[in-house]
Amino acid sequence: MDYYFLLKKLSLSEERSFGLDSSYVDVEKVPLIFVTPDDIELNRLPV
Repeated sequence: MDYYFLLKKLSLSEERSFGLDSSYVDVEKVPLIFVTPDDIELNRLPV
């Protein structure tokens, strides 16, 4: 994810990269970072 954030900071915005007028563009932002679940302790039952 560190490389993703570095490239995102260095790259052009989506509007500028396509040469679009920003007043006519709606960009939907979707987060890529998800909360990691807590460690779940699993116990094996005797058979």
